[in-house]
Amino acid sequence: MRRALYMTALVFGIGLAFLSESGIANAEPVLKARTQGSDFIVETTNSEDVGYNCNISYTLHFIDFGTPGSEKFEKTTYVLPKASGAVLVHPTGKAASTLSHSAFNSSCFRASQPSAKQTPPPITKTPPPPQYRRPFGTYRKTCKSCRMQGSILVCQCDGKNTSLDILSCGSGADQICNNNGKLSCPGKC
Repeated sequence: MRRALYMTALVFGIGLAFLSESGIANAEPVLKARTQGSDFIVETTNSEDVGYNCNISYTLHFIDFGTPGSEKFEKTTYVLPKASGAVLVHPTGKAASTLSHSAFNSSCFRASQPSAKQTPPPITKTPPPPQYRRPFGTYRKTCKSCRMQGSILVCQCDGKNTSLDILSCGSGADQICNNNGKLSCPGKC
């Protein structure tokens, strides 16, 4: 019995040594997803001396003009050796109060070691949305804590959180009003 346990331990130990030497036992980087404001962010912790190419897929959920919506994304990014922090920042332009995510999946594969002349691929970053100024309108008299998130005007009107994509108002964006606690384009007040 002791001999069988000794042999099992020896084989198990050799197996672990093989896995460690061959690189199979090394852990992939840990990727975690979160939303911050109107951005979707993927952060990593990679304790290894090697980089990884990672495929990431996720679904963003939001409310756009009062209608629930969702959109699926697939991205590729590179995780640097011994790195921690954001590896993907996806500015969505959606109102932060309505943004969430689900179905986050990632798979990472060890990248070949870059030589001194090679540089790792850049971190994937979606360009930021254009900046819009806060429009004029009568809503400014009764709404507070107003801010722009991309083309979305977000305010608190009559104690309610509300948002409006100013692009939906066309040329009337400077005449936005508070319609019983809801931001509205001209003609709907």
